[in-house]
Amino acid sequence: MNILYSILIGGWGGLEQYPFTVYPYLKKRGYNIFFLVLKNSRAHQECINRKIPYFTMDYYKKFSFKIINRMREIILENNIDIVHFNKSREIYNWRFALNGFPGVKLIMTQHIGISNKNDFIHKWFYKRLDAAIAVTRLLYNRMIKYLPVPEYKINLLYNGVDLTRFTSKSKSTFRKEFKIPADYLLFLCVGNLSPAKGAYEFIEAGIQLSKKYKKIKFIWVGEDKYSGVENFKEKLEDIINKNNADKYFIFTGFRKDIPDILKASDVFILASHNETFGIVYIEAMASGKPVIGCNSGGVPEIIENNKNGYLVKPGDAVELYFAMEKYIRNKKLIKIHGAQSEKKAQFFSMKNHINRLVDIYNSR
Repeated sequence: MNILYSILIGGWGGLEQYPFTVYPYLKKRGYNIFFLVLKNSRAHQECINRKIPYFTMDYYKKFSFKIINRMREIILENNIDIVHFNKSREIYNWRFALNGFPGVKLIMTQHIGISNKNDFIHKWFYKRLDAAIAVTRLLYNRMIKYLPVPEYKINLLYNGVDLTRFTSKSKSTFRKEFKIPADYLLFLCVGNLSPAKGAYEFIEAGIQLSKKYKKIKFIWVGEDKYSGVENFKEKLEDIINKNNADKYFIFTGFRKDIPDILKASDVFILASHNETFGIVYIEAMASGKPVIGCNSGGVPEIIENNKNGYLVKPGDAVELYFAMEKYIRNKKLIKIHGAQSEKKAQFFSMKNHINRLVDIYNSR
């Protein structure tokens, strides 16, 4: 079976990374995988680095004859059986490109919220869709309501995680690198440094905690290039410095050694205002860490309040403060919630995900 992953967007979030995540597992099962990416995008560079067969598009816009013709060429020349895209706007060109190819399946994964598509025009476009995938129960319910697609074509499929990457017993070197004492409690956040990811709340809660507790550190792993705020990292550092809390915070920028950093941490936090799913929560759980997130989006499907972590109100630094303080005041709670996290992470294994994905690909 020949599968084409279409990634005609220029970012590098979970949506763009998903095809790269499943690629090696599908490859092992004998599938031939190709990628269609924007030229000079991060996805393009990843294809080069990983030696993945790919095709490029110079640009992307709705209803482009040039793009449609290029899509048709790729389908014909490579005997593509399945086209799988992860951004709903791509359906417009693919709908036309697949005219005359009734045997080619068109599959869409929805990673973020969706608006009502039940008008006459969208009904025509979405009629060509063979399967739609929702990454959370919340999205699944919305897709049933807002997509002009029969319910039997809509599938709930949580993102999968290679749990083995986070269960290694090897010793972490992260604390040594940043000279963090073993008896310090380390709160870790991994994600793009931005207001939407709860950066202000993380900083504010951390500052207030540092006034009361001394053996703590707050680490943010991630860049601010997608923050939407100019010099965002510098602005946060100014707030921290004005509160004389600079010795409590570390901004590492982008890092590839996330399993090692998670191993060194005690509590994971990502207070995104509206996180659709968030694979990084599962990665932290697989590492046996309590997780704190916001009670919005798909996060409540991952975090069970006061069982494997805490859910807080989006944008509320005070609630975040109290959730974090519970772990400072009761160290045993870290182990209790961490054990529950590790247990629940098994549900989101990559093996389960690939098995279900293959079922969708093979369904008629």
